[in-house]
Amino acid sequence: LGYEAAGLVDRALDCYTDAIKLYDRLGDLECKESVASAIAHVYADMRDHTMSAAWFDYELELLPREPADGERRAAVQASRERQMRLGHVSSSLLAAARGRVAAALAAHGSRPGARP
Repeated sequence: LGYEAAGLVDRALDCYTDAIKLYDRLGDLECKESVASAIAHVYADMRDHTMSAAWFDYELELLPREPADGERRAAVQASRERQMRLGHVSSSLLAAARGRVAAALAAHGSRPGARP
């Protein structure tokens, strides 16, 4: 039963990354940010702090760097730092997890997170 549940979670996360691909093609960066945040929260709920921090890190890449967005960026950064602290995530573990995020996005055809 545990493996079946894990498979369902994997498929659900695949749907999220498919949504990022769709919003990427539509050029809807705000929706990509929302989906990345949702994925980060799913991983946090599963207590996979490393992957949660990596998805929050990806979300940070998507957020604008305008002064008006500073509070939002700070909140996402605080969430990432909290996950890193809870899971004792080192920068090397975060880098490896970011590689898994990039691989998941590449498998689903999404472009890198940089703003156009």
